[in-house]
Order: sequence, then structure tokens, then C-alpha cells
Amino acid sequence: SLLAFINMQWIRSKLLAMTTLTLGFICVIVFLSEGLWALSTLRDNYLTQYLSEHYPRSSFNIAIRYALFAFAGLMLYALHRIIKEHDLEPRRQKLRMVFDLLFHFTILCVISNEWLTWMAVLQFSESTRLGLSIIWGVYALILIILGIWKAKGHLRIMAIALFAITLIKLAIYDISHLNTIAKTIVFVTLGVLLLIISFLYNKYKHLT
Repeated sequence: SLLAFINMQWIRSKLLAMTTLTLGFICVIVFLSEGLWALSTLRDNYLTQYLSEHYPRSSFNIAIRYALFAFAGLMLYALHRIIKEHDLEPRRQKLRMVFDLLFHFTILCVISNEWLTWMAVLQFSESTRLGLSIIWGVYALILIILGIWKAKGHLRIMAIALFAITLIKLAIYDISHLNTIAKTIVFVTLGVLLLIISFLYNKYKHLT
């Protein structure tokens, strides 16, 4: 991120911009895989310490996640600036599309990871599956709205794919683990979201 901003401010090298752009995408992908996995391990260690009388709790295990989130956000902002400011035609349109998908996928992963973390810390195991399905459904609605507002078809496609994954998760995984009240809540919520998404998509499907 620092290298990207130094280049944009003083050096202004197109080659360095493309290099930092490539490294930036790699960094975000590593953050979404190894980074979030490491944070989950730290969370589990924190919970082990929390339940044990022999080991003191370390707030570092939870606090470090927000430092990582901040640097990931800075990297995404750097990527946005590089694509916006440098002459990358004719690849700019494709790069913007890839960046949009990566950006929203990252936001969704971070929100989901935060939900899982704090539900585990608060020991609300039943709420985990219910909350994830609702979070994904709401985010799919947000993507539909953004896709219509910004006239970005790839965001609408991502929204439909996300909602389809949510329904598959609900049918295969959630139903067998949730009680009747939780099932009712998630079915009603996702049903309402699906109606709103269908209405918006059909009304504005002529937009590109």
C-alpha cells in the first residue's frame, strides 16, 4: 500500500503501478485465505484461554484482527486509486469489474468472519447459521441495488449467485440444525428479500 501511494504521489511510473496492482490483488487474496484463517485460529485460542483457569486471556488475539482489517482496507483503497488514476486502457474496464467483485467479496467475508467471531465469543452458537444466511441475503439485496444504481451488470449477477448459494446453504445445512422458531425467522426474512430482489431485478432488467 505504501509503495502504491508513493508511486502515485511522486514517482508516477506505469510499470510500478502495474506491479503494485498485481501485488495488491495477491495480498487481498492471501488475506481472504490465510489471513482470515489465522484470525480464526487466534479467536479459537482466545476462547480456549477464556474457558481455561490456567491461562490468562490475551486481548491481542482479538485486537490484531482490526489492524489486519485496516491494512486490507488500505490495500483495497490503493487498488481503487491505481485503477482510477493510471492509464490502463483497454484493460481498465475489466480491472474495474474484477476489483468490484473482489471488493464486495472481501466485505462479505469480513462481515461473515466478524459475525462468527463475536457469536463464538458470546457463545451464541445457534445464532451463527441463522445470522449468516440473513447477512448473505441482505448483502445480495445491497448488491442488486448497487448494480441497478451504478448500471453494473456484474454486481447483479454476483447478487443472484450469492442468493442462490444462500438458499442452497439454507436447504442443505441450516434446516437440519435450526429449531422451528429459527427456521421460521430465516425463511420469512429470506422470502421477503427474495421478493424485493425479484421486483427490483424485473423492473430494472433493461439497464446495462
